[in-house]
Amino acid sequence: EWKLENELVLLNGDKDDTSGNERDMFADYPIGATFTIEHLLERLLIDSDNTAYNILLRNTGEKQFEEVVNTLGLQDLFRINGAVSAKEYSRILRSLYTASYLNRANSERILEWLDEATFSDFISHSIENEIPFPHKYGLDREKRIFGDSGIAYIANRPYIISVLVEGRADSTYEEEYEIASGFIQDVSMTTYTFFKSDN
Repeated sequence: EWKLENELVLLNGDKDDTSGNERDMFADYPIGATFTIEHLLERLLIDSDNTAYNILLRNTGEKQFEEVVNTLGLQDLFRINGAVSAKEYSRILRSLYTASYLNRANSERILEWLDEATFSDFISHSIENEIPFPHKYGLDREKRIFGDSGIAYIANRPYIISVLVEGRADSTYEEEYEIASGFIQDVSMTTYTFFKSDN
């Protein structure tokens, strides 16, 4: 079993400069550099870093991945191309909120890391800063996919919200990003206002 202090090696095929935060956090590290699992998880969950994701996925193995999918009931929901829908994001977050897959301590640690994400162009843009909002966002430049999913910890009325947008391929990434972020912010504001209104 892995421990957070265990180290994994960076291989050439792991590097990916298309991370969610659009900066390659591993660019200055040579192939063969090692990183603790804790560091990789932080970069994946806080910064949505694809290189960290690739290192972890390569070392995890298909059996462990399938176990998570089957335990969380995601086997019928994944699309053929491996893309995840808003429903899956919500189920994963719910499993962290209820600690139904990982134990309470590990679930809370992951939620704390997700709450440290500084990206605020999507759902969190419409949520007041003092409201804890652990969330995972993602961007795919090539497919024009923009997504965000999180838990808004409004007192007595916490809620899970997931919004994914697929833009048009015949438009620039920047144009589609602006349209998608505006739409996601509008959905977030409507939802936040609804849950906050009775509080």
